[in-house]
Amino acid sequence: MSLVIVETVTEQPMTDAYLEEADQLALPCLEAHNVTWLHSLLSSDRHQMICIFDAPDAMSVRNSYAKLGLQKYAIWAGEIIQSEDIQPLPELAEHSVIKVHDPTSSETNWNEAQQKFSQCCVAHGINWLRAYVSLDRTRTIYEFMTPDVESLRNIQHQVNLSCDGIWSGQLLIP
Repeated sequence: MSLVIVETVTEQPMTDAYLEEADQLALPCLEAHNVTWLHSLLSSDRHQMICIFDAPDAMSVRNSYAKLGLQKYAIWAGEIIQSEDIQPLPELAEHSVIKVHDPTSSETNWNEAQQKFSQCCVAHGINWLRAYVSLDRTRTIYEFMTPDVESLRNIQHQVNLSCDGIWSGQLLIP
């Protein structure tokens, strides 16, 4: 089985009704393709969502998602890199996401950037939870628990990390 990541962007906010309808349409199809939904991260503005699946391959998820008719999404196979040192945070901590797409990245560049970024997070009291990394290391989605998303933006500028977006959101689990 493979870890498959789906990045969805919509023009209209994803309402609770929309998400329920999408679940009703997609879950049977995902199950038929032997795909298991692990969890999702929905942005606070509800225009972006990251879904994480355990699947035979990315094509199984693509076939299932084709039935949803979403406007913009990327589906890719990857791996998860977990943080070894998760510290407790105040109750008000939120999930935050940084999306990075760098087609020129190599494994060496990725490892160096990851180490520098992780050190800054520790220094600023931000808990890096995990990263979802494409197999070719050109896409990364970092997941954090932060007191606020602005702290991540400050670190992103400090380490000069080029990214596609930083947002806060909520964790959705099956």
